[in-house]
Amino acid sequence: RRSRGGAVRFGEMESLALTASGMPFCLSELRDRSDMVVVEVCVSCNSIVGTCVCAGNIVSRKMALPASTVAFSYAMVCMYGRSLRVSE
Repeated sequence: RRSRGGAVRFGEMESLALTASGMPFCLSELRDRSDMVVVEVCVSCNSIVGTCVCAGNIVSRKMALPASTVAFSYAMVCMYGRSLRVSE
């Protein structure tokens, strides 16, 4: 856990396994056993927002977006999956 001075250990083998398996079981484990963080959520598509393109509109961090708390590891894996073009 990060709160105890630890780190999220995610290597190349873990990321390849997540990509190959479709991620559902690992995502639920990461969600249940991680520290909570506040993230912004897109109103249109409910994705964790870095920069989101929904219905042709670009939504950026400058706009007021609703905040939600999710597990740090879950947010990290969702963003990793998004970089691979895997939907959340």
